[in-house]
Amino acid sequence: MRPPPASRNAVCFCTDRRMLIPALFVAKSILSRRSPSSVPFDVIIFAAPSEVDDVQHRWMDEQGIKLCDDLDMTRLRGVAKIQDRLSEATLVKLVIAEQLAGRYDKILYLDADLTIHGDISLLFRLDTGEFPFAAVSSGRSWTYHRAVEWERAVEHFRALGLTPPYRFFNTGVLYIDVGKWNEADIAGRTLAFIRKNAELCFLPDEHGLNGVIDGRHSALSPIWNAGPRLPWRARVADVVKPVIIHHIGFNKPWRRFGYGKRLFPDLTAYRLYEVFLPKRPGPTGSPSSGTSVTSGSPASGSTAGSPGSSAADRTSQRPRRALPTTRR
Repeated sequence: MRPPPASRNAVCFCTDRRMLIPALFVAKSILSRRSPSSVPFDVIIFAAPSEVDDVQHRWMDEQGIKLCDDLDMTRLRGVAKIQDRLSEATLVKLVIAEQLAGRYDKILYLDADLTIHGDISLLFRLDTGEFPFAAVSSGRSWTYHRAVEWERAVEHFRALGLTPPYRFFNTGVLYIDVGKWNEADIAGRTLAFIRKNAELCFLPDEHGLNGVIDGRHSALSPIWNAGPRLPWRARVADVVKPVIIHHIGFNKPWRRFGYGKRLFPDLTAYRLYEVFLPKRPGPTGSPSSGTSVTSGSPASGSTAGSPGSSAADRTSQRPRRALPTTRR
């Protein structure tokens, strides 16, 4: 029997074992940023029982992080064509509002490749108005791409059924009104869209949601889903002070070196992992101590972009020329 929720707000992660350690890192960061004046919230990780070992489960209990491991995944199987670096866990975010209905009113869904730099509970004071959720637009990222990439992106938007001005959003941070999401059947409509347009939805949850919503969502400030600190953005970042930084693409914060990573990157996010990883719950059943992060993977020491990826995965994860919308 599940313990009753401590509040009507929940911060949720959906993961498998490859991204569990980053999810635990972000969850711990969120909890460490709470203050007596913070809006109350629970932290919940959705993962299949086979994806979390006993040591990790006990660590989560000690930190006050809830595990939801009884979600029926049958509905999600065979819906999308899943890329090597993804899994069906990427679709779970679509159904968590249904799973938590009656227990929570607001959900903040977060990807695992984030770093937290402020109190995220302030979001729970926001009202999404007439819309079922709020997200950060990806439109500002187009200034960093060449014209030919923008043209390819527009072609893809049109194929998804988006209309100008193409209010495409990133699904790494979603602030969800549970009642409105379920009333609009966002999960059912999006899963049906993905199934029907599997070739177009190579990022299934993101392309599916954008195709169904077509910009009809509340807009969050970019401080809640900002890009990583880069030399030409540093001055802006110092002034704006993002609360959530999303390390999209292959430049993950747990990697010191890697394919496509700058030789002298900003190491702020890396240093946070450097502190966390020696204290993390061990991925194979025993606590880890002194694990180096220079190889890049918090789960297994591999050099792939996803923690715990195999050597075969590393070949498939080398950057390819792709649409701007493929970056996460």
